[in-house]
Amino acid sequence: LWPVLIGSKKNLNKLDYQNIHKLYENRSSDAILQIQKDIGRTFPDDPFFNPSTKSAGIQRLERVLVAFSWKTPEIGYCQSMNKVVAVLLLFMGEEDSFWVLNSLVSSIL
Repeated sequence: LWPVLIGSKKNLNKLDYQNIHKLYENRSSDAILQIQKDIGRTFPDDPFFNPSTKSAGIQRLERVLVAFSWKTPEIGYCQSMNKVVAVLLLFMGEEDSFWVLNSLVSSIL
């Protein structure tokens, strides 16, 4: 429901979420280094985001943030995006979280 209400489904284009990961696989960037520093601080007391076990939530969070940083290199990653995406991941899937983040940021800029 939320992806539809925010209009994120309208933003789907040829460079879809899965292709972003394939296209940039095994590459590094300053944004990725910052993401890796920040994700462990994202709700560390929540089992879904447990950094010590590399939980499913942490893995999804990292994938969404990295994909967003590659899709929007002019923005990359900004502190606290991890918290926004973490909340989205509690209520929707990984790909929907990516597109909602994309819509939120593009509507602000």
